[in-house]
Amino acid sequence: MEAKLKEKLLKLYELVKRGIDGEKVNAELMLNKLLKKHGLTIDNIDTEELKDFYYKYTTKISAKIIRQIIYRVTNRSRIWTVSSYKEIGTEASDYEHIQILEEIDFHLENFNKEKQQFLNDFTQAYIQKHRLFGEPTEEHLKNTKPLTLEEKQAIWRMSAIKETLSNKTYTKKLN
Repeated sequence: MEAKLKEKLLKLYELVKRGIDGEKVNAELMLNKLLKKHGLTIDNIDTEELKDFYYKYTTKISAKIIRQIIYRVTNRSRIWTVSSYKEIGTEASDYEHIQILEEIDFHLENFNKEKQQFLNDFTQAYIQKHRLFGEPTEEHLKNTKPLTLEEKQAIWRMSAIKETLSNKTYTKKLN
């Protein structure tokens, strides 16, 4: 169980009970939103009873990420897969369940963003490695602007990928 999240939930609960005016209202809204999202009550947070929970996955990669999250959060290796429903099951406390759901949301979204960035960088690296472009014209060279930090970072990422690509080259078949 992740102590930070449980501590946060309990602090929000304490603010609900002892807070003043807007502080109390905001804490209650945040607490209720988090508990409602996962179908729990504050009583569930205080118990350590283990129950079976299931987490949907869509791809083999998302299943692997979900398994790793479960291992990390629960520190237990009892995990099963129900492939006909594309679900991964485990025993967890209600609190661990909340933590697992929060991390699944974060990591799957973050993974997909990073994967898309990597594919873009990989494509550019491939184009550069195999010189799939024409020679720059004088007009192009005159209109070149200084690179932004973001553009420089993209070039650094692409250059690192480029170094890992094979050196296979295309040989013309026709003369």
